[in-house]
Amino acid sequence: MNRYRAVLFVALLVATPMFATTFVVPADEEMIAKADAILAGTIDSHSADEVRMETVYEVRVDLPLKGLRTRDLIHIVSPGAQLQDRGVWVPGAAHFEDGEHVLLFLTRAARGRFTPTDLTLGKFKFETSTTGDRLLVRDAENIVGWDRSGSVHVEQLRREAPFLRFIEERLAGRSPKADYFASPSTVMLPQARSGINSDLQPNAPLFSAKTYTDNIQLNGVYIGTRWSNIAAGVTWYKRSETNIAGAADGGASVIQNGLASWTNECGSVINLIYGGNRSSTPSANHDGISVVEFNDPQGRIVGSWLGAGTVAVTFISYFNPHTFNSETWWSINDADVVFQDGYTASNSGFPTAMTHELGHGIGFRHSNAHYIRTTGADEPCNSSVEECSSSAIMYFQVISGFGYTLQTWDINAAQAVYPGGSCTNPGVIFADGFEQTQSLPGRWTGKAP
Repeated sequence: MNRYRAVLFVALLVATPMFATTFVVPADEEMIAKADAILAGTIDSHSADEVRMETVYEVRVDLPLKGLRTRDLIHIVSPGAQLQDRGVWVPGAAHFEDGEHVLLFLTRAARGRFTPTDLTLGKFKFETSTTGDRLLVRDAENIVGWDRSGSVHVEQLRREAPFLRFIEERLAGRSPKADYFASPSTVMLPQARSGINSDLQPNAPLFSAKTYTDNIQLNGVYIGTRWSNIAAGVTWYKRSETNIAGAADGGASVIQNGLASWTNECGSVINLIYGGNRSSTPSANHDGISVVEFNDPQGRIVGSWLGAGTVAVTFISYFNPHTFNSETWWSINDADVVFQDGYTASNSGFPTAMTHELGHGIGFRHSNAHYIRTTGADEPCNSSVEECSSSAIMYFQVISGFGYTLQTWDINAAQAVYPGGSCTNPGVIFADGFEQTQSLPGRWTGKAP
């Protein structure tokens, strides 16, 4: 069976940090209500659906809680898959390992299958702390976003038995107290699974180019992912049939500004071109066309925006390895950014979310994540081998105050992966009239015209 590589990115909604696939994280009672099925089970095996570019998992159901009665095998799907010669990477998608014991919140998908509700938010792992406490834990490194209150989401640990009782009580129509959260000061996960890294360096030196990208296996070796000739221009379109509510131009200027943020990085040769509206061109894997879709017209993100959940997902198709810096790299064929049905431009994190997602679309990892994901999900950054930062457009939580402005890590990534630019340009005017002028080599600061 083929291992796959999928990464989910969620964009933030309000003022504060933001993540890869962007989420507004629902409260547990909301997750319980919106899920079509809830179960505890074990991942039995997995395979790639080569047509739909999804990964199909067999789950052996141990405890059906909602929507299912079977204790047999069921199939669930997660977007993104890797084949031997190509693949599709989806930041923010749920990843599983064979034999992993999980609690799943599921939503009905096509062909009678289920998919994790709101991507990685629908997955909890059964874990045991260093002191023997039994816990249910999300892949916290994959969750970028806010709570409904507008504050940056901080993922909590849940005690296994009380959380399962809470779910059963809610399903029975009662209103139990949410008394199952465990204090990180008294409960600690094993180091390898904690997702905590104390070595973040906002101004770390440059590292190997491939360490700024998400590395994906080729014949058992992890290699970087980039556009093979980005200097010649990579064109992105707005699908004309889709407009984001709350923007007079349907979101076109935000796409243009996000593209300009990366293109205007003077020390790199990044050249992202806005191709304008394009009709009858839905986002599709390996079609060679990169588009931004609003309102998820194809239903690629299960569900709709109801004030919480998934904001946006980036689908990256890669194939045909090339050589750069005497190393082998996957070639990005196309990338599509899809915003959830019902998400509006009134959210203050929208500009940063767009810039962040486009950064994934040209290959960059999260600034606080390891460039290799042995489990398929983000793992803690290792400052001894790669640059790590908690202050970047590509940080796993979006800092909406950055707007479209690249930070030190983002600039280093651009210049490492796509080198060859010259920082001698005058100020650049964005689509909304915002001007950037050069203040330091490779660094831009914004000012109102």
